[in-house]
Amino acid sequence: MTERVPTEREEAEALHKWLELHHMPHEHRANEGYGGRQGAIRQAMLKRQGLNKGAYDYEVYVPMPDGSLKLINIELKRQKGGTVSPDQKKWGEIYTRAKIPNRVCKGWWEAKLFIEEIQGSHAKSESGDSPF
Repeated sequence: MTERVPTEREEAEALHKWLELHHMPHEHRANEGYGGRQGAIRQAMLKRQGLNKGAYDYEVYVPMPDGSLKLINIELKRQKGGTVSPDQKKWGEIYTRAKIPNRVCKGWWEAKLFIEEIQGSHAKSESGDSPF
């Protein structure tokens, strides 16, 4: 029997819980579509207000050892499956040109490791570090 792969929504909820647990300011950009006619109307309205396809899912302000905050961007995907769109690749290039660390992470755990890498912490986490 194959192991169940969490959905992107479940990964996002886990990442949010971990960020909250570690008191990291963050913003999830809800740029996913909504279904039906009302969803199409809402998407058109948001596009007129500046919603951009491909902008990464999370803006995280990572606490640094010197007390400052470092802005990073994370595009969260499922552990297995999920592809990076051309628009997401374009935004990754924009973030890189702006010197904003960014990464496409497969699962919340990869996002956590990326944040720890930014902080300069390569210490192995305890099993009790899970947000569940």
